[in-house]
Amino acid sequence: MYLAMEALWITVVSVLSAFDVLLWEEGKELGEDFGKFGSGLFSHPLPFKVRIVPRSKEVEGFVRSSVSGGG
Repeated sequence: MYLAMEALWITVVSVLSAFDVLLWEEGKELGEDFGKFGSGLFSHPLPFKVRIVPRSKEVEGFVRSSVSGGG
């Protein structure tokens, strides 16, 4: 269990260090009001759209080569 949690942490941190995760809806960037929650027996965040943008050309090249199977 601990190994799985550490692997998940490393994966999340790696993605966040390589990409900007921007809130996006209908062509407009969202402000502070994106954190809306549904009501009911269990509270949960309502769906929202995001854009995931590489932080640099090097990251973009690495991801493209990894996906295409290139080295």
